[in-house]
Amino acid sequence: MKKILCSLLLVLICTVLITGCKANVSKTNPASAPADGAETTDTVPTLDEVISGTWSLYAGFDQSGGMIYISSEDTEYSFAFDADNAFSGVYRQSDGYVDATFTGTYDVTNSKAAYKNPYDWYYYATLEKDSIADIGEATLLGRLGEQGLHLIFKFRELDGEKLLYEENQRLYFKRHRI
Repeated sequence: MKKILCSLLLVLICTVLITGCKANVSKTNPASAPADGAETTDTVPTLDEVISGTWSLYAGFDQSGGMIYISSEDTEYSFAFDADNAFSGVYRQSDGYVDATFTGTYDVTNSKAAYKNPYDWYYYATLEKDSIADIGEATLLGRLGEQGLHLIFKFRELDGEKLLYEENQRLYFKRHRI
């Protein structure tokens, strides 16, 4: 009987301590408790806020996984997403090795079903093959390799900001600020 009473007393003490800790956290961190009984809502950015706009090459990785910065005046690799799922871009090198413009679409349907926050989505960009106008010794399709006409983008943090990362080519892109 003593063991049962000791166990009940121990449970009661733990419950009081846990309840007291939760109450103190709510008092010290007003953001954790709703004001005046109001429901808390997380502000989730819209698609336009996170993906729409023009993005330019910022950094890339070499074959061994070491990061190299390849953004320069001699190379232009940029693209734009708009809210109507249109995708367009340009890839040029001053030596004429690759000179391509392209358009296509991107689709977030599958990602929307899995995640509420667009920063957590994968963006699938399908390029229209007929829209690519290559000039030079190498082609955009050749540069994309086995992955062909599909690019997969997601957000990753680099140098203290969220940049768009293209997985197939291991490239980071930064949004132009107007």
